[in-house]
Amino acid sequence: MSVTGHEGSPPAACDGWSDRPHLAGLRHGHFHQAPELAARIEAAPAEDDIRFRGEHLTVHTVDGIAYAVLWEEWFSPTASTWVQHPSPAAARCWTHQLAANWLRDSAGCSHGGGTLQSWDGGAWAAERDLITGRWHLAIGLQPGVTYASTETEDRSAGWAFLTETLTAAGFPADTWPAAMRQVRRHDLPDPDPAPPAAAPVPPPGPNTWRTLLRRLLARILAGLARTR
Repeated sequence: MSVTGHEGSPPAACDGWSDRPHLAGLRHGHFHQAPELAARIEAAPAEDDIRFRGEHLTVHTVDGIAYAVLWEEWFSPTASTWVQHPSPAAARCWTHQLAANWLRDSAGCSHGGGTLQSWDGGAWAAERDLITGRWHLAIGLQPGVTYASTETEDRSAGWAFLTETLTAAGFPADTWPAAMRQVRRHDLPDPDPAPPAAAPVPPPGPNTWRTLLRRLLARILAGLARTR
C-alpha cells in the first residue's frame, strides 16, 4: 500500500491557458516539442506518482532541474506536458494541488454501479475507486489544501486510511455525509457480530424425572413377566 500527502498552494492566475490555469506562470511545453528533454524525463525515476481516474502526474529531476509531467496517456505520450519547477518539493506541491482540484471538482458523483464514488464533506472531499484500488482525500480549502492518496484493493485498509486521515484532521466518521457512512457499513463486515439467539429451553416439569423412572420400571417388569 502506498501513500502520498503534501500541503500545497493555490494555482497562479491564468495567463492565456484558459482551459489550464494551473500552467500559468510556469515554464512548460509538450513532449513532441522537445523530444530530447522528453526522453531524459522519461528515463529519470519518478519521485512522485499520482493517478486520479484517467489522469497521471509524476515528478522527475533531470540535471538538478525539477519537472512535473501531466501525462496524456489516453491520446499519445508525445502530447504529454512537462512543467519546470524550482525544486522537487515545488513540483510535488503542484501535482498534489492539481490532484486536489480534480477531486473537488468531481466530488459527489458515482460511476460504475457504485464501484467509484466520491463525497463532498464541505471542508474536504474523498473518493473510493474500487476499479483501480485507489482512495483519495483533499482536506482544507484554498489556499493550503492537503492532498493524500493510497492504493490498496483491501477495502478495510482503504477505509482505515480515510477514517484515520479525516479523524486526524478533525473530521471523525460521525460527521461524514450519510451516504458515505452507508457505503462504509456496506463495505466492512461487522467487527463484532452478535451471536445467534439460542432457542429458549422450557424448564423441566416437577415430575419429569419421576415419570421417566416409572415408565422405565414398568417396561422392565413387563419384560420379566413375558419371560416367565
